Amino acid sequence: MRHVKTWCPENNDLKRKFNEEYEDIPSKKFKNKIQIEDGEDDVFKKLAKYARDETEDLWEEKVDKYLKNGMSETEAKHRANRKLRDDELDKFMWKYANLVHYILQLRVGRLHLKVVKFIEKLVQEGTEYKKAIKMAIRKYKNELDNYLDEVIEEEEEGEDGEQEDGDDDDEGGEESEEGDDDDDDEEGEGNDDIDDDEEEEDED
Repeated sequence: MRHVKTWCPENNDLKRKFNEEYEDIPSKKFKNKIQIEDGEDDVFKKLAKYARDETEDLWEEKVDKYLKNGMSETEAKHRANRKLRDDELDKFMWKYANLVHYILQLRVGRLHLKVVKFIEKLVQEGTEYKKAIKMAIRKYKNELDNYLDEVIEEEEEGEDGEQEDGDDDDEGGEESEEGDDDDDDEEGEGNDDIDDDEEEEDED
């Protein structure tokens, strides 16, 4: 349930971070096999929650506005929820679409396959599944780090290329300006009659 700043302090629990979820300790029933009750429901609810988190500031603004207009707290919250529902549904579906896209790509991924196999091995040996996930990701930390390096290098190369293109444009612009001065003079002398005719047509 959302909290409006005018009524109570911000509840930091609402903005749960990804790494904090990994710190949760699963119960013993998850041992020896990856079996999560209502796993799909939990995922969809989390995606919906993340979508609502993105509109939280706007939601609070609307609630404050409705309160100032004389609505009760319950009415203000209900109306803000209705007003933002379509936007939140769009965000929810977009997040799910991105997740599906990533899942389909990772299914045939070399690194992801190694991570999954290592997780399954750890779980079969009795490691709790969330701990197994953390251990597997740490095992392949160097390979993940390489991807980060690639992204940084591509961004830096892109910035360098943009700067070089900008320098070339500046040099070319100076040369063309010098050459255009003479051309403008010659064209101006030969096209006086044409300009006069155009001005007369414009006046008509």
